[in-house]
Amino acid sequence: MNERDLTRYHSTLPQPTGRVYREQIDFNDVEFRFSHMKAPRGFGSWAFSTTRNANHDQIWWFTGCTFANARRMARERAERELNRHLVAGGHVTLYVLP
Repeated sequence: MNERDLTRYHSTLPQPTGRVYREQIDFNDVEFRFSHMKAPRGFGSWAFSTTRNANHDQIWWFTGCTFANARRMARERAERELNRHLVAGGHVTLYVLP
């Protein structure tokens, strides 16, 4: 491939949109359900991450709130912080950690 072909190829790839929309954020609670044998709900401390095997610095902690509020705050944080990583038509999965 020459430089002209590479330029043409890269121009067809999806480009970052600069905005994460609410519909592009999914929540995966499979590991939480497996660990606790119930759906996440109620009051307590909640941990979310964009990867299944996250380091401690990649985990978003929300303490002293209900799961619904923690989920809302995690969605807002994803909208703020993940804009530069998301391409058009893509989506983000946030994992609810046990």
